[in-house]
Amino acid sequence: MKCFEFVSRIALTILSVGVLATACLNLISQEGNASIRIAFDGFSAGTRAGWNALDIPDTDDFILTVTDVDENVIYDGRFGDSPENLLVRPGAYTITAVSVPFDGPGYEIPVFGDTQVVVVGAGEQAMVTLTCSMVNCGLKLNVEKGFRTAFPMGILYISDVHGSLMHAYDETRTAYLSPGEVTVSVDDGSVSRVLFRKRMEARQMLSLDLSASEGSLPAEGGISIGVDTTREWLNDRIVEGEDSDDGESAEGAMSVSEARSAALDGTGAGRKVWVCGYIVGCATSTTKIEFEEPFTKSTNIIIGDRSVSSDREYCMSVELPSGGVRDALSLPEHPWIHGQRVLLYGTLTPSYFGIPGLKAVSAFQFP
Repeated sequence: MKCFEFVSRIALTILSVGVLATACLNLISQEGNASIRIAFDGFSAGTRAGWNALDIPDTDDFILTVTDVDENVIYDGRFGDSPENLLVRPGAYTITAVSVPFDGPGYEIPVFGDTQVVVVGAGEQAMVTLTCSMVNCGLKLNVEKGFRTAFPMGILYISDVHGSLMHAYDETRTAYLSPGEVTVSVDDGSVSRVLFRKRMEARQMLSLDLSASEGSLPAEGGISIGVDTTREWLNDRIVEGEDSDDGESAEGAMSVSEARSAALDGTGAGRKVWVCGYIVGCATSTTKIEFEEPFTKSTNIIIGDRSVSSDREYCMSVELPSGGVRDALSLPEHPWIHGQRVLLYGTLTPSYFGIPGLKAVSAFQFP
C-alpha cells in the first residue's frame, strides 16, 4: 500500500469517527432536551459555637448525586467536576450533595448537605439552589469521677441506627451520629445497661455529664445523667451574610449566588459585605471575560460559586483598588490563584463590567 493511500485511509477513519461523535452529541442534545443547573447558596450551620466561612467545607469537594425517579444515577462525583448544565430528559430528579460520606457513628465528622427534588420539562432549564446545613447530630460525654469509681472496668457505647461507637472515659471529642434514636450504654462485663436514650434531630448538639453517687454498684441505682441544656440547640444561627462595619470578621460570608441576588435587589446595593467564591477569571470589557490564561486585566477579578464557573450569568465582578488588594489578587501577576477560593470584603453594586459586582474591596482572605 502506498504511503499516500495509507494516510488517506487514516484521515477518512478519523473523519468518520468525528462525524459519529458529532452525531452522538446531536442525539444527546435532541433526547436530553432539558437541563439542570446546580449551585450552592450558603450554609446554615446550626451550631451555637458557630461555623464561619473559614471553617465550612470546600463546596467543590462535595459529593453530588443526581438520580431519576427510577433511581438511575445520572451523575455521581465531585461537585467541582460536574457540568455546569447537566443535560437530562424531561422528568423528576433528586439532587443530593454531602460534604463527606457518613454511614455511622464517628468522632469529629460533622456532615453538611442538602437534598432537593426538581421537575424539569422539555426545553426547560431547572435551577437548583442547595442551602447546606449539618445533616447529622453530635453528642459529647463528660464522665465524672463518681461514675469512673462506680464502673472502673466499664466500657461506654454511643449508638445510633447504624451501629455503635466505643467511648473511652477520657475521650473529649464529639461523637457525630445519624439522626434518630441515640443511646448511651455502659458494659462492665457483668451487666449492661442503657443510661440514656433520646431521639435526636439533624443539627442537634448535646452535651451529657455522666455521674454516679458514691458507693453505687452497677446493679443498683445512683447513676445520674446531666443534660447540659446550654449546649442543646436546633437551628440556633442561620448564616445569612450579615453586614460587617469593620471588615475584620468574615463570619456569615455570602455565596456568590446570594451576593448577586442582594446586589440586584434595591435594598442590597450599597451594602458592605463579605463574599466567598472562587477566582475564575477577569473582565476586559462589559461583554468579555477571560476565563483562561493568559490574563490581561489587573483591575478586577471574576468570582463564581465553583472553581470551574464559566458563565457570566452566574458570576460576580470584583473591583481591585490600587494598592495591597490589587498587588495580591491581580491575575496577570499571580495566575496561580486562578481557581482558588477567596473571601472578599467590599460594597455590593448591581452592575460592574456588566454583571453584579463588588466594589471598593478593602480586605480579603484565602481560607
